[in-house]
Amino acid sequence: VRVLIGPGGWLSKFGTGTVYVFAKPHLSTDGQVISLKQVELETTSRNAIVAALGEASEPWILEALEGRATFRLDPVREQLLERINTALDELSSGEIDVDAKINDIRLIRLDVGPEYLRGVATLDGKATVAVKEISFEAL
Repeated sequence: VRVLIGPGGWLSKFGTGTVYVFAKPHLSTDGQVISLKQVELETTSRNAIVAALGEASEPWILEALEGRATFRLDPVREQLLERINTALDELSSGEIDVDAKINDIRLIRLDVGPEYLRGVATLDGKATVAVKEISFEAL
């Protein structure tokens, strides 16, 4: 998370700077809400005013973010289900007939690294594939 203090506000008279907020995402037990844990604020800056503001606001920012900044996955899940089912509908061709539908997708684990955030999900659904034509070419 990057918070920019810069042009346009009253602070721009004193210069610009960046305050960084670092946090580890945590997946709830039901697997459909991500919250922020282990929140830290980077308050060092070459700009003394930005550094002072960051240090002074650190307790309030940490309290506001720790466990309160949540991301509900339900709206994203619905969009993802639609996209997956649309892609499955387009798999049928002249040679095969695909009848597939994913009913549910659930995020079950988050893998966090220094440069990535990877989600692992399970899908619940049914697929039937019928081969209509097989063609061979002689070599």
